[in-house]
Amino acid sequence: MSCNSSVHGQWLCRRCFLSPSKSVQCVLCPNRFGAFKQVDDGERWAHVVCAIWIPEVHFANTVFLEPICNINQIPTARWRFTCYICKQKNVGACIQCAIRSCCTSFHVTCAQQAGLYMEIDENDENESVANEDVSNSASTNKYKKQPPKGSTRSPPPIRRRAYCHHHTPIEMIRSKTKGRTKRDESEEEALERIQKERMKTARKILAERRKCDRSVSVPVVPKEKMEAVLSKVTFSDRDNFFKRIQAYWTLKRMSRSGVPLLKRLQNQRSTKKKSNQGQEYTDKQLSQQMVQWRRLRQDLERTRLLVELIRKREKLKRDLIKIDQQVLDYQIRPLNVFLHHLLEQLEHLDDNHYFASPVDETEVPTYYKFITHPMDFSTMKKKIDRDEYSNLDQFENDFGLIIKNCHFFNEAKSPFYRAASKLRDKGLNVLKQARRVYETTHYDSETGQLKEESAAEDLNNTFEDRLEVLLERLKEYQAIEPRSKHVANLKKQIAQVRRTITKNLSSSSVNNTTNNDESIPLRTMNDESMETISSLSPNVSSLNVTKNQSELVDMQSTLQIEKSKLVESKNESDDNSTE
Repeated sequence: MSCNSSVHGQWLCRRCFLSPSKSVQCVLCPNRFGAFKQVDDGERWAHVVCAIWIPEVHFANTVFLEPICNINQIPTARWRFTCYICKQKNVGACIQCAIRSCCTSFHVTCAQQAGLYMEIDENDENESVANEDVSNSASTNKYKKQPPKGSTRSPPPIRRRAYCHHHTPIEMIRSKTKGRTKRDESEEEALERIQKERMKTARKILAERRKCDRSVSVPVVPKEKMEAVLSKVTFSDRDNFFKRIQAYWTLKRMSRSGVPLLKRLQNQRSTKKKSNQGQEYTDKQLSQQMVQWRRLRQDLERTRLLVELIRKREKLKRDLIKIDQQVLDYQIRPLNVFLHHLLEQLEHLDDNHYFASPVDETEVPTYYKFITHPMDFSTMKKKIDRDEYSNLDQFENDFGLIIKNCHFFNEAKSPFYRAASKLRDKGLNVLKQARRVYETTHYDSETGQLKEESAAEDLNNTFEDRLEVLLERLKEYQAIEPRSKHVANLKKQIAQVRRTITKNLSSSSVNNTTNNDESIPLRTMNDESMETISSLSPNVSSLNVTKNQSELVDMQSTLQIEKSKLVESKNESDDNSTE
């Protein structure tokens, strides 16, 4: 009797090899079907899928996926959960729904039998810490021990997310239940009805599978085989002797849980070449074979390097596509990118996640009788994705609607009312800063893009305008936090702008003076009489003129340099006084 697991060739899994006839029980769930592996203590068994989905458990050998370790590291809370599919409590270790507000627990194999949505993604090395925290908040990581403060932790290689049938993504349900809706019901009712039917059938199948328990079945020697063996042997008390041998063989097989006394014969073709009798390898042949093996190893190493380079190249391609997508979003839908960032800041202010999702009607049935226009952060995120916000005012109205609904429905002393007031106070400061940024971007609500005039105006802004803007920002930051890093950075920028202004002024003044100086000798030459010029030789007159010009230019340039130095020293003293 085998587990009927499909594999290539003649192969026995660990459960069929060590316990082919005796059924085994999983430590982590109540089900007996599926692929099993031994625990590191050598006595207990567990499903491979259970060990993959429970975060505290891992495999000692990741190639052969055995043995399963750290069963004792599982928190006691997992053992006390009640599986909402099989309705069994204190049996195995359960995982929970990936939604933070949902506490539904279930066994891994029960979830697979019920067809729940379970997803495993590869976690990239360059992903942000925010994505890591979101993945750690899933059901499989709720009870994982956090590292001590000050220690650097690396992100997990994979992200595991499992959802109950209430929070399964609608797209996954639609893909599996096409054409199963009735005429008189809506799409949501049809999806809920189909999910309930799937849960009922899963419970029935699990109950039937638990009833049929596999008992120990030891093979029996056929009667024809016994007679054939007895016909070849003749001695006294032969029949009684063979009966005792058969009884010993049966007891031995039962004690070994049905494992044969001899190793199983594998009927596989041998890959070794038949060597000619009497022929031996000479030293020359052995050396040639060693050279061939080395070449083969070098070729395999080159192939491995090429495959690794291809993998890195494709990974870079994927990252570049993501960057191009982000750039395109910034160009085509700048307001949506701005609102997404603003919504993330507001969500961080909601510490208890009271306003993250819509109010559940089953928990608060009278909520929608009083609140006609409900609003929450998830609904606002969907509206951003659907391009329903054409300006910042609509976004602010929806945020105010969240606070208004909470104050209207809850009492003033309730924690929800106080949380809404706290969110309102902190959110107004965030919205004020966002309003300043929004007004300086010159956003066109009709086209959904930035105006071309804004870019031209930014390019045409002079350094004096930039200096005024920086000084205004410095006053604002000094009023809030006078010793912050932003204040120091603004002071550095102001000093740089002032230096560039002085340099531009000095260079422009030098050019003006040189142009004026070039016109001076011409005027002097025009004022001079022709008689003095004619009295001198041509060479002497030209030398005198050029000499006067060079002296005037040198004097004016030195004066201008001294003037620029005085201006720079004055600016530095102003910077020190502001600091």
